Amino acid sequence: MRLARLEVPGAVVIGENVWLKCDFDLEGDELYSVKWYKNNVEFYRYQPRDRLHGQMYELLGVYVELSKSNASHVFLKRSDLNTEGTYGCEVSSEAPHFKTVKAEDELRVYVLPKEPPVIEGADSMYEVGDRVNVTCSSGPSKPAATLSWYINGNQANATFVRKYSSIRHYSGLQTSQVGLEFIVGAKDFDQGKLKLRCVATISQVYSSGSEELIIGDRGQASGSHHGNFIITRMESHSCASYDIGEEIYWRDPIYSRHNQ
Repeated sequence: MRLARLEVPGAVVIGENVWLKCDFDLEGDELYSVKWYKNNVEFYRYQPRDRLHGQMYELLGVYVELSKSNASHVFLKRSDLNTEGTYGCEVSSEAPHFKTVKAEDELRVYVLPKEPPVIEGADSMYEVGDRVNVTCSSGPSKPAATLSWYINGNQANATFVRKYSSIRHYSGLQTSQVGLEFIVGAKDFDQGKLKLRCVATISQVYSSGSEELIIGDRGQASGSHHGNFIITRMESHSCASYDIGEEIYWRDPIYSRHNQ
């Protein structure tokens, strides 16, 4: 008898259901039982000789749906932070051999940020020689998001990036923060604009970017009055820059700022 394959998803997003699969080959023996464990505590048992083949045992974070579970599969109808752990499948054969095989694997539960990352600390305008010193923060998540900076569409020089410790919340979630600090050079302006963007990623399951922050070049301004709009719509991946005198119509101006 051998256990051919154990399938435990490496990670699920909180709230999602979970399929656990245990493929085995009895090689001529008769099945006695299939048992499932989380952190070495049994939560499901399948015995073909019993009147009710499948039985479940209450365990924190493990929500078995018996109608969708059998000898080879166990279905968890939802997940929460307590679902995370090491899951094992144990298969045993009947007499006279009484053979047993077992395998286990880890399941992690991810909590994704509810909002894209936010950039704070930027001035409305800079000129060559000014210092840019801004901070990007992600929403609370598990695990902590990895934050990356982009300047005019290109990943920022590593020497400009300031790494800060993540903020740990009582709920177990973490907020990531990363700074960006550099002296503005002439090459940093693209047609009079300096564009900053921050991207948050969590493994291969999540990636979200802040709105592109467009900053004007003070050296490009003329006359005694000049200004620039910065518009950051967190649910969009586009932004706009306007000159004085242009008409703007936007239903939700909460993320706009007008500097003169």
